[in-house]
Amino acid sequence: MGHWKKAILDQARSLFEGKRGPQPAAEVGDADHLYSEIGRLKIELEGLKKVRLEPAAMRRAWITPLKALAMVRQCQLAGVSRATTYAQRHPRPVAAEDLLLLRLLDEEYTRRPFYRSRKMVVLLKAQGHLINRKRVQRLMRQLGLAGMAPGPKTSQAHPHHRIYPYLLRGVPVVRPNQVWSTDRPTSGSHGFAYLVAVIDWYSRKVLSWRLSNSLEAGFCVDCLEDALRIYGTGPFQP
Repeated sequence: MGHWKKAILDQARSLFEGKRGPQPAAEVGDADHLYSEIGRLKIELEGLKKVRLEPAAMRRAWITPLKALAMVRQCQLAGVSRATTYAQRHPRPVAAEDLLLLRLLDEEYTRRPFYRSRKMVVLLKAQGHLINRKRVQRLMRQLGLAGMAPGPKTSQAHPHHRIYPYLLRGVPVVRPNQVWSTDRPTSGSHGFAYLVAVIDWYSRKVLSWRLSNSLEAGFCVDCLEDALRIYGTGPFQP
């Protein structure tokens, strides 16, 4: 133990020479390195002179494959997404399955322009294609297709149209042919069909009806005339 203690005391200074600690500051680079840094900053300064408030499409057009400035740095200076820039330079090819689905959607939309994404999913699954609604919506957006359906607020009355009073409020219905009513429901299971019917309120009897595949007024007038011809003047009878 005495020999070990003596050896440690003799070599105590050399034990801590290789310890980790703050290293001295690196010396300033040579002139060539400084000039290269100045050149890089000058190129970046020229890029920053362009207006950053321009549209993203215009700023994306500034990106060019230059050797002096990397594309990553150009995207940072222009303030555009690097992934979007690369995606536009190298467009992804369309898969063969997507081309087939696009053709089927276009053909079916030509036959039935009122079909929307849900009906298209049912149709494609019936043909053996495993597809979900989100994919159909994406493909229809790619083709610019949209189902021909009424938009929002179609039942909202025009502010300048006249509002007619409800004449039957508080009127008791006590006999046949006192009050008639008509309605035009729509069915769309195998395409659109429009049914109009004239009903007697007291007996709940369907006096006449007509079916049409269009919204013309002719079949509605024929239905009313048929009810008047069979059951007399109806509610207009004194």
